[in-house]
Amino acid sequence: MKSWRTTTCILGMMWTVWSVAATAQDPESSTFQSFAGAFLASHTHDYFVESELWHPVLQLDPVSAYFHYRESTPFVRNKDGPQAEVLYRRQEAEVDFNLNDSLRLITIGGFEQTDQVDEPGLSSAYAIGGGIGSRHHDNDDRVNWSVLAGGYLSQKNLSDNWWLDGHLAWRVVEFGEQKYLESAFRPSLALAANAETVNDNSSIHPFVKIGPGLQLMTGNGNRAQVLLLWYYNDHNPFYGSHESGLLFGLEVSSAFETNYVFNARAERQSGWLPLVWGEYDVGAGETRRISLFDMNVELFDLRLHDHLFTGVVSYQSRQEYRLGDYDNIAYSVSLGMQTPIGLESIASHDEPLVFGAGFLHRSDHALAPFADRVPPEGIDNDSHNVLPNICLKTTGWDLPYRNPDIYCRDTRWLNLFDWRILVGYDVSDDRDRGKFAGQIGLNWDIATIQGFVVYATGLGSVGNETPDWLAEAGVRRRGGKVFVRYDNYGMKSDIARGDTLVAGFGVFL
Repeated sequence: MKSWRTTTCILGMMWTVWSVAATAQDPESSTFQSFAGAFLASHTHDYFVESELWHPVLQLDPVSAYFHYRESTPFVRNKDGPQAEVLYRRQEAEVDFNLNDSLRLITIGGFEQTDQVDEPGLSSAYAIGGGIGSRHHDNDDRVNWSVLAGGYLSQKNLSDNWWLDGHLAWRVVEFGEQKYLESAFRPSLALAANAETVNDNSSIHPFVKIGPGLQLMTGNGNRAQVLLLWYYNDHNPFYGSHESGLLFGLEVSSAFETNYVFNARAERQSGWLPLVWGEYDVGAGETRRISLFDMNVELFDLRLHDHLFTGVVSYQSRQEYRLGDYDNIAYSVSLGMQTPIGLESIASHDEPLVFGAGFLHRSDHALAPFADRVPPEGIDNDSHNVLPNICLKTTGWDLPYRNPDIYCRDTRWLNLFDWRILVGYDVSDDRDRGKFAGQIGLNWDIATIQGFVVYATGLGSVGNETPDWLAEAGVRRRGGKVFVRYDNYGMKSDIARGDTLVAGFGVFL
C-alpha cells in the first residue's frame, strides 16, 4: 500500500480510537452535517454535495481537541445525466486553546486529497497550520468565524505550497421563538461565507461559497438552512474544474452540545427536525481499507387525523481503497415518509412498528484509476433507482431509538432484537438483476457488560437493494463502537471485485 495512504489510515484510526475511548467516559456527542444543492446558473456543473463530522476528543478547558472529517463532490452535467467529478476529502486533528470567552487559538494538522472520479488523477498533501476564531460551535453566538493559514508537506501532483482558509456564519436577523406541533424553533436570516485557497509564490486559487440563508434552529439544537450561494472555483485543484454560478441548497446539522439522540424515547418532540443522527466508520483489512459516512435526518412531522407522519432522508458514502485494484465509492440516497402503525406485540422495546415508503438511488464509481486500467470506452460504473421502496421495521432499528438504559454501567443479558424488511421495484438500473428488490435485516443486542453492548447485525438482499449482504459483530457504546465487518456491495467488476472483510472503529451522533 502506498505510504501516504498507510499514513492517512493510521492517522484516522488513531484519532478514532482515541475518540471512542474518550466518548466512553464523556457522552458529549459529535456534530454531523450534510449539504446538497443544485446549480441554478453555472458553466459545467449540475449539483454539489458535502458531508462533515466534528468529533470531540478532549474537553479540558482551556484546551479542546477534535477530529475533523469532510468530503465534497461536485457533479458535472453530461449527456447521460449528472456525473461525479472529483471526491475531495479532508481529515485533520485540531487542538484549540480558549484565550477568553469569545476567542480561541487554533492549531491543525491533517491530510487532504482529491481523487478524479472514473478518470486517472489525484492530488494530495499533508497540511499544517493555525489561526484564530470564535469559540467552537457556540450556538449562542450570532457570529461564528475563523481565519487559518499554513503550509503543505509531501505534495503529490500539487505545485502549491501554502493555504489560507476563512469562515463566517452570521445570524443577521433573529426572529422570535415559534412553535410547530410540540417543537419550539427560532428562524433567522443568516449569512454564510467560506473561502479556501491553495497558493504558490505567484498565484492564488480560491474556492468560495458565500450567500444568504434562511436558518431554522429547533428546540433540540438541530439546524437547517436553505441557502443561495455564489459558488466560485478559480482552478483550486481540490475541487475540480473552474466554475462560477449560483448554488441553491439545503444544509442540515446536528446539535453539538446536545445529547438528545440517546434520550429520544423520552424527549423526542414532534415538529421540525425532531432527530438527526449519523455514523462515521474507518476499517482496515489485509489488502484494503474502508471509510463510511452515514447521515439520517427526520426533517418534519405532519399530524393527520391524530396520526404522525415523518419525512425522512438518508445519505451514505462508502469508500473502499484496495491494494492492486480500483479504489471505489458508492453513493446512496434515500428519501420518503414513515409512520408508526402499532403492533407492539411483535416489535422491540414494546414500541410500535414503523411503516415507510420512499425512493432509493445508488451510484458506484472508481476513484483515480491508473490510466492503463481504464478501457477506451471508459469505466463501466453503474447506478440504480428503486421506487417505491417500502419498509417495515422496529423502532429500535434506527440507533437513536434503542433503549439508552442498556449503556448504563451494569452487566446483564439483553437478548433484544430489531429488524427491517424492504420491498421495492427497480425503475432503472445498470445491473441486470430483475425488477424486484428486497432486503431483510436483523440486529441482536446480546448483552451489556459494564455498559458496553455486545451486538451482531446481518443484512441480506435480492435485486438492487444495497448492500448485497453484510455481517457485522462488535461492541458498542453511546458514542462509538469497535467492529468486524464482512460485506459485499455488488459493484461491477470494472470497479471492485470480491467481498470486503475489515476490522475498525466508528463514532455515532
